[in-house]
Amino acid sequence: MGQAEAELDRQELESELGAVSTNGEFDRQALEAELWRSGPEGAGAAWERVDAGLRAEREDLDRIRDDVPANPLDALSWVSQLGETTARWRAWEIIRLHGEGEGGRSWGALQTAEAELQKELARSCNGRGGPAHGCVIADCWTAALHLVIGEVRELVDLHRAAVVALYARARRAGIA
Repeated sequence: MGQAEAELDRQELESELGAVSTNGEFDRQALEAELWRSGPEGAGAAWERVDAGLRAEREDLDRIRDDVPANPLDALSWVSQLGETTARWRAWEIIRLHGEGEGGRSWGALQTAEAELQKELARSCNGRGGPAHGCVIADCWTAALHLVIGEVRELVDLHRAAVVALYARARRAGIA
């Protein structure tokens, strides 16, 4: 990269990082913690995806609930669909509740929600899921957790990749 391009990249980076309070220093840990907490645009987009997942599952749940089969032979399939959708809706609801906590709808809250779902998945796979997950929806709950955790992990991994790219640019520009 030419000197002029490096200087332009450095100036652009400094202006991007100017909103981040680091007391004039580009301390990696302080900056990373601040980016992780603040990144409002990225966190907002991630939480919009959480809201969309929650809305979609709720709409499916309402549709399935209102579509009770007339034929008793179709009841098991209906119960299975209802269980799967209920489990996915509940998993998204767990994530939503973390966004209403102390940290708000932040990257940290999304990570905490992912960790809670991972613990829930481990309990479920070990047969230690609570009675609310027993019987009819046990398999549905495990499948739902895998699906929702995968979507949340994708969001968090995209954010991590953006932070890594930011630091790579900072190193190239001679800032970090």
